[in-house]
Amino acid sequence: FPILMVSQTRYVDSVFKKISKNTYNYSIKNLDTLKLDFYEPIEDSLIAKPLFLYVHGGGFSSGSRNDLGTVKMLESIAKKGYAVASIDYRLLPKDVIFGCDYKGAEKIKTFSKAAEDVIDALTFLVNYKDDFYIDQTKIILSGTSAGAESILNLVYNKDELVLPNYEKYKHIKISAVVSISGAVLNPSLITTSNSVPGVFFHGVIDKVVPYSEASHRSCKATDKGYLPLYGSKKITESISREIVSLLVSSSWYIGTLKILLIISTKRNLMERLQP
Repeated sequence: FPILMVSQTRYVDSVFKKISKNTYNYSIKNLDTLKLDFYEPIEDSLIAKPLFLYVHGGGFSSGSRNDLGTVKMLESIAKKGYAVASIDYRLLPKDVIFGCDYKGAEKIKTFSKAAEDVIDALTFLVNYKDDFYIDQTKIILSGTSAGAESILNLVYNKDELVLPNYEKYKHIKISAVVSISGAVLNPSLITTSNSVPGVFFHGVIDKVVPYSEASHRSCKATDKGYLPLYGSKKITESISREIVSLLVSSSWYIGTLKILLIISTKRNLMERLQP
């Protein structure tokens, strides 16, 4: 019988069978010891791998960096040849709900703390990039819901709103984002300099984090927790306006879930990840 040879592509196919996972403390904030789980393929000769950092969801009140679904997803990504991290970040006290009774100004502070934790985790990993075999020029941020809000505001709204001291982190460069049900505080702050490419997944009838433009959790203007947010539709529209050399801008539906793809710059995202 003829032998069928199937080639595999790094970053697309699972080219590694086994991965390792280790846990590290990356920061201590008052009583919170923040940890990250680091995944990497075993027997990989590449000494500088793209970093995929994931931030879990949970309404800033719950969620875990290492729940079963997250672990399976990140193991799968590591098998494709990425260095992968999943992080803790500061959550609200157990008796506080990130809802319509929680003041809008306090919500913004919560975004800021989460963004700071993400950038501190990146700083830890970049500082030890030779030990983790990370290419610091190829960093992808990903998050779900509250985690997506954290990474998107860090990337697109950092200087003016969520991280005014970003100057000390300027050596950290983000190459791309993958967002699941995320939003930003102000899409007008998306500029040519910060409009990194990304993939955005969002339910078009989401009542918690708006797909287009609405208040968080559909709060009324008279509620203490009223806070306008701008979801994936508004973000990708703003990115498309700012990108000078737009290669791909596409979208498609799976039921009420809409997927928006933005790839920019002179080379596409897969080419930028190649060693």
